[in-house]
Amino acid sequence: MRGSLLAVAVVLTAIGAAAPRATGPEHLHNWKYACHRGWGCVNSRNMKVDLAWMGRHVDWNEVGATAEQIPLSSQLIAAGAKHVVVYTDPNIAPYCGSFPVPGGKFIPSLLLPPGVPEDGANPCSRDAGEVAGHLHAERGSYAHAFQHQGNNGNRLYEVAFPDDAGTKYEPFNIGDPDVRAAFAAVTAQDAVATDVFEDDAGGGYNCEPNYGYCGHDAKYGRTSYAPPSCAHADPAFWCYYYGETAVEWDRHGSPAHPLGAQEAYAADAVALTDASLRPVIANNGGHADPFSLDWARRSKRLEGIMLEGAWGSMDEPHWTDNANAALLYHALHKDVIEYFGGDGGTPSVVTQLASHWIVYDPVHSVEAIAYNFPSGSGNEDSTFPEETIVPAEPRVAAPASNDVSAFRIASSLYAREFAVCYQDGAPIGRCAAMVNAGRGAAPIGAVARSYGHVLVPNTTTSWFRGGKPRWSAQVPSTIAPGTGVILAQ
Repeated sequence: MRGSLLAVAVVLTAIGAAAPRATGPEHLHNWKYACHRGWGCVNSRNMKVDLAWMGRHVDWNEVGATAEQIPLSSQLIAAGAKHVVVYTDPNIAPYCGSFPVPGGKFIPSLLLPPGVPEDGANPCSRDAGEVAGHLHAERGSYAHAFQHQGNNGNRLYEVAFPDDAGTKYEPFNIGDPDVRAAFAAVTAQDAVATDVFEDDAGGGYNCEPNYGYCGHDAKYGRTSYAPPSCAHADPAFWCYYYGETAVEWDRHGSPAHPLGAQEAYAADAVALTDASLRPVIANNGGHADPFSLDWARRSKRLEGIMLEGAWGSMDEPHWTDNANAALLYHALHKDVIEYFGGDGGTPSVVTQLASHWIVYDPVHSVEAIAYNFPSGSGNEDSTFPEETIVPAEPRVAAPASNDVSAFRIASSLYAREFAVCYQDGAPIGRCAAMVNAGRGAAPIGAVARSYGHVLVPNTTTSWFRGGKPRWSAQVPSTIAPGTGVILAQ
């Protein structure tokens, strides 16, 4: 008897296991942290995954910018890695002074500090992997408070979303040529690497959010904000993060030219990205506001965008806006890295991949599942057998409108079918993905009736350890809210 997705039986049927040889792609385009104990990894993941395996099975391997990462890069390239990507952040610098800085005060949902003194002290930014470690003079290289936060115009630093261990960050003045030169120096250090990852990038300066921040329906407000409230009930990005906007860009705005600050910041963002000596994948959160799209069009070095948090929020409008952002950047011929680390949500590899399939582009889609395999210990392995299932020949092409509603088959229910699919290179026939972005269970509908198998997570053996995808013949009749399914004939 067909039941709900939560009641799928554990009796599984392998599909395509008897194929004599590979006839298609062996795995989805993917991105993972590459790591090795004692080598100062950018993120401690895949600690027990063999580097030779990573080089063969992972298309985009992310490494750190420190010198000890260069042997790691060399091993990955020797093993056949297509991309070794060096993490950088030329937009902000770590701040290691005491916090709160004396004089800061708490207000609702915001800690407003007086800023960072121009005293030359910035102890944790001197590492060669940090852009701040290559600056020739600090003054002028950082963003300064527009209204001075009640003091003498000190540098801004981050007040929202404290990082691990309480780390705070200072935003650079990315229009300073010295910052661009320092970024170029960092991107030159690992001569083996193929690409650079630019974190906290994008052309949107201080937009009021559609959701999160800087969605494709973002609005741009006034160019000055009065502390301590920033004069906004729903503060925009810089106001929220730094308690202020920056004089370096606000001085370009005026009542007659209200978007002058946004335009100036976008131009500086283009120049910064193009200062890289290698092609750039940039993390702007994947938000497709007009100024970030403009930055993506104009940057000659930019080859891709990271869609951070995909697919962490699986309801409307979050899921829809992420999907539309992916389609918009695909239309610009940019790779889109759909990154979800499991933070703030419950990881579901099938839901992640079903969302990936809805917006799938065979050239530009890259999945990045960064959380750990469930049966592992610590950070040893983030490889999933389900990554070896690859859709092909979609029955509905990506819409020219770049609107995911082209795949909507019912309220908040999205589906996409593929004429041919592969598992580890072997054909398995037709397949489909469905996602329920609504708040209630949805009938699986007519699309699923011609499919006899549903993908269920392999939670016992990772891809690296030889695990295979698992299929059940008990296709569900409904899809739970905020989940997805993958079906095969």
